[in-house]
Amino acid sequence: MVSRVLRQQPDAARDLSPSRSCGRDTDRRHDVRPALAHELDAVSARHARQGAAATRNPFDGLPDEQMVTADPSPAVPEPLDAPAPAPDAKPPVAKPAPVCHVASGPTYTPTGTIPVTTAAGKKSAPFAMAASFSTYAATGRTPSSCEVRQFIRWNEAYEKWHKKPPHSGFPSDAKAGTWFEDRDANDKRYGHRSGSHSDPVTGCGDEYKTGTTHDQANGNTYCARDSPGGSDALTGTYEFQLKVVDTSNGDAERASSSVITINW
Repeated sequence: MVSRVLRQQPDAARDLSPSRSCGRDTDRRHDVRPALAHELDAVSARHARQGAAATRNPFDGLPDEQMVTADPSPAVPEPLDAPAPAPDAKPPVAKPAPVCHVASGPTYTPTGTIPVTTAAGKKSAPFAMAASFSTYAATGRTPSSCEVRQFIRWNEAYEKWHKKPPHSGFPSDAKAGTWFEDRDANDKRYGHRSGSHSDPVTGCGDEYKTGTTHDQANGNTYCARDSPGGSDALTGTYEFQLKVVDTSNGDAERASSSVITINW
């Protein structure tokens, strides 16, 4: 009968046990909490038990496997040991081009006007020639590049008297007042180390030497002598001059002597 009465009077039934009813409503309100709040409580309690210092990280203290992290970067393999760079290769040093360098001369002895001597109905005017050349590999100085040349010219008085060049080794149309390379009747010429014009004469007749040794190809000194002349009727004037040319550089002139004169 009591239960029946209660169903018929719901408001009165609630009024019979207000304290229990209120208590259930309060419990439901307290239990409705976010899941993260429970997790934070659990973390705080665990830190308290472990004596850990307070932290603002709600996941501090969780096992590593429970922590949320960003996807790790893919592992970068350790670089293999690279071979040591080769030392800078030095380019080969280019060998200097050969060049003639005159150390002294060329000179005549004597100089100026050469004395003329007459003997046995002939005139002559002897003189000597000399030159030396330097050697220095670092700059290409090479004696073999140096060659001596002797040049001659005659005046009109000689041409008028002789009517032609001094001998058949010169061009037949060679004229007075013009420099020509000196030569003999066979077209052999002073100072040529080799070739068709070369005709070395040892004993300083027309030769190159290294020290006291004849060295036509590479000698660093040159010595020669000449003794032009003719009959005692010879008249007019000869002039001579020496030059050193660089055969490695198109016969460029490297040095010259003063002019010597022979008055017949």
